[in-house]
Amino acid sequence: MQNYRNTKANWPITLKELIARRNQLTKGSLRQGIGFLIIILSYMITLAALGGQMEHNNNMPIWLPTAGIVLYIVIILGIILLHRNRNKKKFRSYDLICSSCSIRLEMVRTMSTVVATGRCPNCGAQLVSDHPTLTSQQ
Repeated sequence: MQNYRNTKANWPITLKELIARRNQLTKGSLRQGIGFLIIILSYMITLAALGGQMEHNNNMPIWLPTAGIVLYIVIILGIILLHRNRNKKKFRSYDLICSSCSIRLEMVRTMSTVVATGRCPNCGAQLVSDHPTLTSQQ
């Protein structure tokens, strides 16, 4: 199977290529999501262990727990923003964007509409060249 990452699609494309691009994107996104989930969970477990150690330490400065909570929130938000940014780049790398209206086609509802009809759900442009419903109408 051809790898479609970082390749430009010549719209309209074949239905087989569209489905292959979608499947490769989904597989890569799942791996990336699991990786970020592991990072977040390990971070939370580490903080819980450190929090337990801090409870038993009476010589701890009073500002340290507050700083820890602020740092925790900043790091979690950073991880979420990084994950979102990487997902946007991943969607662009498979070129699943309508050639006429530039809508991203990665959403489940949007992609299923394109696979079912061969057209963009937003502007109606033909995205699939060999779709059975389009060839029977002509």
